[in-house]
Amino acid sequence: MTAEQRVIDLLRDLDDLVGTREEFLLGRWLDEARRWGATRAERDLYEWNARNIITLWGTTCTEGQEDDLNLYAHKQWQGMFTSYYLPRWQEFFSGLNRAVDTGTSFDRAPFAAAMCRWEQDWSRRHDVFPTRPRGDALAVSQRLYSKYRRQLEERSDLPRSRPPA
Repeated sequence: MTAEQRVIDLLRDLDDLVGTREEFLLGRWLDEARRWGATRAERDLYEWNARNIITLWGTTCTEGQEDDLNLYAHKQWQGMFTSYYLPRWQEFFSGLNRAVDTGTSFDRAPFAAAMCRWEQDWSRRHDVFPTRPRGDALAVSQRLYSKYRRQLEERSDLPRSRPPA
């Protein structure tokens, strides 16, 4: 399995894991924000604010600037991993793969500009996310432990637990 596929799988698995807990649901955050609005326009505005405060933190992208506020209040919530972080990572890997395939250097500036536009679009979307947890946290944790155990054990820089003497 490639490093790229491991990152993609991990993001999906994290989404599954946090989706078992109601306090980690993007859907609840967005649903609660929309409830404050009396009109559709207000509900849309409040949803935009709820999305924006956990991603861009404003209307412009500040990545790489001295006052970089993008992702200042990022959340590791169900829905964020697969709808926000995963597409950004996939685009990053796509750009890296194109650079390798063409024998050129990866140019971060066009990637950052494209991601800025994508992130601004994401904050204006109205897709729906679960508002109730799904699955059993213990069962998902056990599945992920089994899946990632060997990778963790293979890491030579991680401390090994030893039984007490």
